[in-house]
Amino acid sequence: MTATGRLTDICFLSADNAGPAEMQRARLCLLDWLGVTIAGAQEPVVRILAMDAAADALDRGQRLIGRNEVTGLRDAALVNGAAGHALDYDDGMPLMMGHPSVAIIPALLALAVDHAINADRLLRAIVCGAEAAGRIGLMIGSDHYARGFHCTGTVGALAGTMAAAFLFSLPKYQVAHALGLAGTRAAGLRASFGSDAKPLHAGWAAQIALTSVQWAAKGMTGAADIMGSQQGFAGPLSTNAEAARGLEEVETPFLHSITFKAHAACAVTHPAIDATAAILNEGCVSAGNVAAIVVQIASGADSICNIATPKSGLELKFSVRAVVAMTLLGIDTANPSSYSDALATDADLLSLIALTEVHLVPDFDLGMTDIKIGLVDGRVFQRQVGFDFVSDSAELSEMLSNKFLSLAAPVIGESAAEKCRAMIVEPNSNFSARALLELAGPARAS
Repeated sequence: MTATGRLTDICFLSADNAGPAEMQRARLCLLDWLGVTIAGAQEPVVRILAMDAAADALDRGQRLIGRNEVTGLRDAALVNGAAGHALDYDDGMPLMMGHPSVAIIPALLALAVDHAINADRLLRAIVCGAEAAGRIGLMIGSDHYARGFHCTGTVGALAGTMAAAFLFSLPKYQVAHALGLAGTRAAGLRASFGSDAKPLHAGWAAQIALTSVQWAAKGMTGAADIMGSQQGFAGPLSTNAEAARGLEEVETPFLHSITFKAHAACAVTHPAIDATAAILNEGCVSAGNVAAIVVQIASGADSICNIATPKSGLELKFSVRAVVAMTLLGIDTANPSSYSDALATDADLLSLIALTEVHLVPDFDLGMTDIKIGLVDGRVFQRQVGFDFVSDSAELSEMLSNKFLSLAAPVIGESAAEKCRAMIVEPNSNFSARALLELAGPARAS
């Protein structure tokens, strides 16, 4: 059996065998994605895409999330995908080195609405896509990301295709062709971080996933073993790709490795925010008595979140200096609107950024961050932390419910937001994808 065929069997089986814990986790992925998509729907890049899509649409069967435009199936995946990643507040997966749900769910929701697919199948497809994201991330190896590829756009397109193929009940031989069609089109470069092109990676991944499955279902062919061929997806894009790594048995489905953001910035900046907040909690430090700030981060973080002089709200999200300064100033890093172009020119923020040195430490794992804040009176406060994502199921459900309501209610109204939340999170809720989409429009805001 080919590597692609074996991968398909593993991912489909993970979806078919998903238990209550996996199904509930899939519900949380859907909830978090819907919240950040509703909130991101008014971002400039999404407005441009939505207007173009609505103007060009012949088939207008899909209402866009968080917006009033109605467009076609494929453009809905593109626009909703970009909206979900526009705030950089969506979930992540360390093994994938990217954002899984935003590449997987937009195509699934569009297909579920168009074909009246039930909630159980939709949630199992999310499980399938997450399994594919983790396994393909292992297959392609760390060099892929190090070379400058954004895995949300590359790995995400294939993971989304696997999920959509499961949702669509595509025969196994056509799944291989769908993955081949996706792999030859998947793209995304890390040079785009801090620009409107970054959320486009997620939108393209979702649109590629949807069209690859549609075309394969109609008989279009692609590479039969895109994951196993040396001229396929992994070989040309990584020097340490190894298909066998992604085909080994694991104890825990990869869905459980998905992490959720508590701050609306690049995940690699989160430890710096947490460390600075911990120092502030001691009560001795304030923005006005800081004399110097030294931040130590992993060398690998240099090309991810080390913008020295951020000039826009988007660039603030990828500047460890900026998020430390924001935390010291008491600015809410969980609020997407905090990251504004106006803040990037704020005198107090710029003063703190000027006091900050960033040192790259080769021995640090990605995420490990050491913050040292020196005060004008000579005292020094220091914290060293790594990634600390919420893992307890009940605590995570509460955190994501609160996050969803804070993001969705200002756009769609408190009543619709609560209905959406309950519809998704309640374990026995067999919700309709179309009903969910109808609730997610801004016209319902009071």
